[in-house]
Amino acid sequence: MSGNDLRIGALSQLTGASPKALRLYEELGLLPTPRRSGSYRVYEQEHVDAVMLIRQAQGLGFKLRDLQALASQAPLVEAVSLKLALQAVKDKRQELAQQIAALQAQALQLAQFEADLAGAHELACACPQLQARRSSKK
Repeated sequence: MSGNDLRIGALSQLTGASPKALRLYEELGLLPTPRRSGSYRVYEQEHVDAVMLIRQAQGLGFKLRDLQALASQAPLVEAVSLKLALQAVKDKRQELAQQIAALQAQALQLAQFEADLAGAHELACACPQLQARRSSKK
């Protein structure tokens, strides 16, 4: 092994991805198949770059299946043409905008519900029959 070669534990420590995740990335075709030294996988800088790209994309909300579609033609770091990457980012931004709009609509509904509850409480407090029932229970 040369000085730049890494085993799975070292790659895991360097990238923050668990060995299980690294094996999954490889299985999904997101990582180039590492060469072997005996029964050990030997990783190089291209693997580090690919794992860092995967983790960054996941941090931005991309799913592994999204990345798998990009990597279907070649290893991820090679397959991600600027055009494909920009389209994926544009699609993710549109998805986030839709989620934001849905959350804003939900926040408005909650504010309306809060106002409705406050109004119902005021009406209940002002109702003489309810006040009489409360007084008779005490």
